[in-house]
Amino acid sequence: KAYRQAGALDSSPELVARLAAQYRAIGDAEGERALLERFLRSNPSDLQARRLLADLDAANGRPQAAATLYRDLLAVLGPNDASLQIAYAQALLALDRPDDALGHARIAYRVQPGNPLVVNIYGYIALEAGATEEARQILEKAVALLPGNALAKQHLLEARKALRDQG
Repeated sequence: KAYRQAGALDSSPELVARLAAQYRAIGDAEGERALLERFLRSNPSDLQARRLLADLDAANGRPQAAATLYRDLLAVLGPNDASLQIAYAQALLALDRPDDALGHARIAYRVQPGNPLVVNIYGYIALEAGATEEARQILEKAVALLPGNALAKQHLLEARKALRDQG
């Protein structure tokens, strides 16, 4: 209740971001959505709020809404934001568009080839898109960057198995 009251008094982008984080921390996705949508009605060009809403949509099973927002953000910000590219790639993969997803994952990787999160997700998307040799190479790097990450190791094993099955 206190956060809603504060939001009614001050709707600066900084406060909205803090309030959104608080809603997220308590697991109130609907409260976060209402806050962001209300803010965006008055501030439709606020890129941070649009990104927060896209991330919220992606996390809550709304890949089409997330993909639309990510695409629009990329149109404004350009292609050199690796985290935005990889988020868009994940939304596209969730929409069963693996080839498009792979294209954006490759861009993210070109922008930040040493980012462990980008490398791991790129490898997974390559695997899902059927680019198994590419996936194997990238996932080997992901495992090297994230040696304790069981999911990266599992994806690498899946890529190696897929290559054996093809050969």
